[in-house]
Amino acid sequence: MADYYKIDSRKVTLREYWNILPSWKVLIPWLAGRCNVSLLLGSGFGVPTVREMEVGETGFPPLALTRLQPGLEESRRLGFHSPRFFTFENLRRDTRTSFRWKP
Repeated sequence: MADYYKIDSRKVTLREYWNILPSWKVLIPWLAGRCNVSLLLGSGFGVPTVREMEVGETGFPPLALTRLQPGLEESRRLGFHSPRFFTFENLRRDTRTSFRWKP
């Protein structure tokens, strides 16, 4: 069963609403929150797990892989093996973050 963060709409800031949906319409729930009116925001936000973000080396963005290659080669030279690659997007899907983890 997936876990979710319960969201109290009265505590969400204007900037947080804007990051979710950059539109003038964010003023409506933000003003409702300032008037201490709670809104139902659906089921909340799912708690992400690192396992869900893992991708294979072929699914890793090529630019990120190119930039991480020197560190990856140095890690292999030092005896580390089997790197794991992770990538995720923000809510608006305009930013993707990619990283690798070496066991």
